[in-house]
Amino acid sequence: ALKIDPENPDLRLKHAEMYMEIGNPQKAVKHLEFIERRQGESPELLLQKATAYEMMDRYRLARKMVDRAYELAPSNPVVRRRYLIELGEDASEAVYDEDLDRALEICLKQLSIDPEYLPAAHRLTALYFYSGQKQKAKETIARVIEWEPDGAQNHVIAGRLYLEFEFKQEAKKAFARALEIDGSEDCLIRIGESYLATKSLKKALSYFESAVKSGSFDTFMKIASTLHEYDYDREAEKYIDRASEKDPSHPEPHLVKAVLLINRNKIEDAYEEMDEAERLAAERPEAEEISERVRSLMRSIERRKKLMEMIEEIGGSVRDMPPEIRRLFLEMMED
Repeated sequence: ALKIDPENPDLRLKHAEMYMEIGNPQKAVKHLEFIERRQGESPELLLQKATAYEMMDRYRLARKMVDRAYELAPSNPVVRRRYLIELGEDASEAVYDEDLDRALEICLKQLSIDPEYLPAAHRLTALYFYSGQKQKAKETIARVIEWEPDGAQNHVIAGRLYLEFEFKQEAKKAFARALEIDGSEDCLIRIGESYLATKSLKKALSYFESAVKSGSFDTFMKIASTLHEYDYDREAEKYIDRASEKDPSHPEPHLVKAVLLINRNKIEDAYEEMDEAERLAAERPEAEEISERVRSLMRSIERRKKLMEMIEEIGGSVRDMPPEIRRLFLEMMED
């Protein structure tokens, strides 16, 4: 098609997108530059080129593309978002270099572009706390709440920020206000997750227990997923078991439990859970996806077994591997 109509910008753009999908950004850039020569600069093309340059590890050039796109279209929401992300990376580098003043400056710049940009407000709060400017930190948290004072989510965010820096009473007040606005299960789970993030398991579980008073299957599963995300797998299993009690015919709890058992190297128990998940999925036409996930998990276990057998055959162990090979091996095991 391109041979027939080599000037067609839509075809050129399609080629560029396909080349990026298959991991060939160099050729993608050639097509994007061809379009640019014919049509001139545009924010959309510049962002496409930035993505291609990032794939080529040419980060400075990618940054120039994003900066130029922002110069051309500062009010474009997609461009603005990409520019804010780039500024956030600059702030991360400044923190890494222990240049807190520069990091603060960047965060303030982000908020001048988008006064409700949460990542910047979050980082700014942390920087103020770290530098001993507690009052400014609290003012930044108050600013987050002001974005939507009657929105429970912002009060949860405020509470989480306070928790991260050991302001427990302020966090408690923010969470209480969130629950006054929205006493739903989801709000309770979000508060519980905030405590998990600060390793306060007992407090998190108290909120989770409040959330499951209605005994909803979905609530049990959400809590199990949240606990697993923070590596509290034993506690997650208890909620999975309660989900199974709530709906004994649902295959998903058995599949999730199999994953947790594999992580604990209880392979035989995991097989039992997978068999049960597959049996129950066969009885529910809408659960075909779970059957496929079970099969995928079984293939993953077989790969692990073969890898371990190979290690044993050569008389070694994972610990004996060179660091880089060990890292790759463990990544394969995770897959």
